Amino acid sequence: MPTSPSSHTTEPSGAAQSPPPPPMTRDAGHWLEIITAVILSLATVATAWTGYQATRWSGVMATAFNQAAAGRVESAKYMTEGQLAVAIDVGLFSDWVRDYGNGDVALADFLYERFPDRLRVATDAWIATDPLTNPNAPATPFAMPEYRVAELEKVDELTAQAEATFEEAKVANQRGDNYVLTTVLFASVLFFVAIAGRFKTWRIKVVLVALGAVMFIANVGVVLSFPIH
Repeated sequence: MPTSPSSHTTEPSGAAQSPPPPPMTRDAGHWLEIITAVILSLATVATAWTGYQATRWSGVMATAFNQAAAGRVESAKYMTEGQLAVAIDVGLFSDWVRDYGNGDVALADFLYERFPDRLRVATDAWIATDPLTNPNAPATPFAMPEYRVAELEKVDELTAQAEATFEEAKVANQRGDNYVLTTVLFASVLFFVAIAGRFKTWRIKVVLVALGAVMFIANVGVVLSFPIH
């Protein structure tokens, strides 16, 4: 018995397929190309600028670290000279006290006349406190505020300068790192916007370009808060 033609008709199975997304219009594609070119151009310039600033701040950091190291070396030199001066003063004062106590006034006066100015001034101020009868008097002239060794005072000054310069170097190092980070972020913008052109689906292109634009704007806002060298 012949089969009717209608019996061979294949019925659609499963859910109906969704229609493909509409293609991008010519005007929309034209504007997307312009936006892409603008973002790529600006991101390229921004990448070069942040890289330049990172290099500049790295130079500031290196110079500051070198200055801090030189200051510490000079401070150590003055420390050695100051300690030697104190050792000489202690020896002179000890001999003066010994000779004065032994009644050898001539030799004691001879030593006293050869005291450095810092030791003579401190000794006079110490004697004025009447140390033999005054229990509150300092034990030696070296505890008097009048006893000041210029080399040791220079040590304090150089040490403070070296520490301040070292902190400046640390700040410059952090600023350079910040610029390096923004350079990487701008490079990411270039990647997302450039790779958008590799896709044929316009929705993916728009998403990638929009992501790159948002990253670029946010990164520019961060860079504007950084100091410029």
